[in-house]
Amino acid sequence: CAINIESPGERLNANLTTVARELAKVRDRGLPQEEFDALIAQKNLELQKLFATYARTDTYILISQRMRSLQNQVVDIAPEQYQKLRQEFLNSLTVDMLNQYLRQQLSQDMALVLQQPQGEPEYNMKELQATWEKLMAPAPAAAASSSAAGDVVEGRNEATDIPPAQ
Repeated sequence: CAINIESPGERLNANLTTVARELAKVRDRGLPQEEFDALIAQKNLELQKLFATYARTDTYILISQRMRSLQNQVVDIAPEQYQKLRQEFLNSLTVDMLNQYLRQQLSQDMALVLQQPQGEPEYNMKELQATWEKLMAPAPAAAASSSAAGDVVEGRNEATDIPPAQ
């Protein structure tokens, strides 16, 4: 998964701040039911458009695509089967399932990669990294639960039944 931000250098940190703030909000609060419903409606519409496009596609093109898949040893499923499987997936997805997945993904460490056009002044990557880490740091409740789950924060991740020295 990747997010690309195309931005002039003078707006890069501000734009990264906006993206990080929104991602942290989704990670911590989840997607609201209304946004989830709108997303599912959009995905259903895209699926209908995809199938309508397939229905108008010339048979020769469809056969060529299938042959190319076979030649490249790529797993290929019929468009009807894809539509059915995708529809079943969309119908079974719940806002809680999606939010759990989003929390999982957005709680992982992420790489920050900066690509600049030649000739542009070099941007301070440490500044961008600091902005990202400040905004994407886990919420205090999440940090407390991970601390209680094994003292990983203090660098001790071994399980023990010996109480700490007093």
